[in-house]
Amino acid sequence: MSEDVTPKKEKPRKKTEKSEESLATKKFFINYGIFVGVLLVFFGILVYTILVSHVAWNNNLKYSVEKVLEENEPGVWSVGSPIEINNPLTLRSGCFGARNRQTGDMYYIFITRVPTFYGPMGAVFTCSLNGEVKFAGYSSLHGRILTQINQSKNDLRLSFVEKRIPQIIGFKPGDEND
Repeated sequence: MSEDVTPKKEKPRKKTEKSEESLATKKFFINYGIFVGVLLVFFGILVYTILVSHVAWNNNLKYSVEKVLEENEPGVWSVGSPIEINNPLTLRSGCFGARNRQTGDMYYIFITRVPTFYGPMGAVFTCSLNGEVKFAGYSSLHGRILTQINQSKNDLRLSFVEKRIPQIIGFKPGDEND
C-alpha cells in the first residue's frame, strides 16, 4: 500500500529558436511602429505649421503692398489674390494681381528685397501686362528715412530689379491672368 506521493515533475518546455525569433520580430515591429507614428505626428505638425505661416505671410505681404500703393496713389489700386511664381529667384518675394480702379487695367504688383543704404528693404513695383515696370515705393518706411531713400529712386539696384521683374514673373506680354 505504499503509493508514491511524490509529485510528478513536468517536463521542461523547450524554447525553440522559432518562438524566440517571432518574439524578437514582434518587439521590433512594435518599436518600429511607435517610432514611425511619432515621426508622422511630428511631420504632420510641421506641415500644418508651414501651411498656416504661408497664409499669414501672404496676408502680411498683401497688407504691405496695399499700404505702399495707397500712400503713393490713394484710391487707385485694388489688390487681389497672390500669384504663384515658379522661379527660384523669388524665395522672399511676392506677386499679386491688381486692378487700376481709374483705367480698369490689370497689373502685377511685385514686392521683393532690394539692398539700400539702410539695409535690405521691401520694394514694391507695378508691372503692366505689356511689361512696363514702375517703382511704387518702399514697404514699412515712413518719415525722414523714406524721404532720404526716395531721393535715390534712380538707383541702379532698382533699375536692375525693374528689368528682371517680367522675367521673374514669367508672363508673356498680353497675358491676362489675375
